Amino acid sequence: MVKNKYLYFGLILIAVISFSAILLVNTTPQMFVIDDGGGGGGGYNPPPNPPPEAPPEYEPPAEENPPQAPLLNPITPNVDNDGKIILTWNDINCLHYKVFRSSDGSYYEKIENVCLDNRYEDYLDIDGIYYYRVLAVDIFGDSEPSNEVSVIVDLFDEEEPIDPIDPPPEEPVEDPEEFVDDDGLLEQQVEQNITNYGIIITIIVILGILVGIGIYYKRKMRK
Repeated sequence: MVKNKYLYFGLILIAVISFSAILLVNTTPQMFVIDDGGGGGGGYNPPPNPPPEAPPEYEPPAEENPPQAPLLNPITPNVDNDGKIILTWNDINCLHYKVFRSSDGSYYEKIENVCLDNRYEDYLDIDGIYYYRVLAVDIFGDSEPSNEVSVIVDLFDEEEPIDPIDPPPEEPVEDPEEFVDDDGLLEQQVEQNITNYGIIITIIVILGILVGIGIYYKRKMRK
């Protein structure tokens, strides 16, 4: 009986010592050695910190300038006889163009916006000297005006020339006394109709009066 007590006591003591050892191992702080490159003993080497990133290079903003001025080509022919004026200029990197025209070279009026083309056709029907300029337009504004070009418009007379050998026959001239235009003829017809209607109404009134007098005397004689 006594031996069993010592046995139980020994088992309990071994269990307590084992549990205390486990707790001691788990609660002891872990240590590591940083290798300084001196060839010492091995140890835990933490990963090095990444180097700081370099700031991005400064990029200056693009110049917000309007496009360059177009260059107008001379108008050919410079003396135009059909009124069709063709303008051309060099291609500019822009959104569209503004075409201006002047009749005195001082005051210019915008006549058209041209997109996706560096060509414009103008049509004139009055003789004279005309001046043109073009502006290029983008999101930053209008360019300076282009160079000035001019053209002389001298339209041909569309009347057929008279052949001196075989001239056209002269048109007969009607007698002014016998000629009556449509308006005068219409007025005469209206006046004649009014006169005829007046005569008919007068006759009807007179007949009515006579019939009334006859009826009056007929009744009087019966009495």
